[in-house]
Amino acid sequence: MTAAEHPSVVFFFEVIGLLLFSVGSFIIIGNYAIVLRWAFWRRSASIAPVLGGMIASLGMCFFPVAMVKWLCWMPLLIDPGCCLAIVTYFTQEYIIGLTQLRWRRICAWCVVGL
Repeated sequence: MTAAEHPSVVFFFEVIGLLLFSVGSFIIIGNYAIVLRWAFWRRSASIAPVLGGMIASLGMCFFPVAMVKWLCWMPLLIDPGCCLAIVTYFTQEYIIGLTQLRWRRICAWCVVGL
């Protein structure tokens, strides 16, 4: 039996993973409450929106079951703050970045062409 298979080590990782996953899940639920509060009453509140999905994913990575580790990306898609951050990142990086790159090429071509 290796050190990673020792029952106390497995139990330690199960406890750490479960604690991190439960804290992250509560933050995700809080993010949904903030989204619903904004949608119905137009009141805003702010907590760290990306934090819940990241903590829950980290907790799933610590869990010693292989199938749970394969699904550690799911909290990032379930958390509305993480979804918004991912969409914002790709929008900023690819759509706006490519548009600016095209304009730079057009402007450079116009300057060279003159």
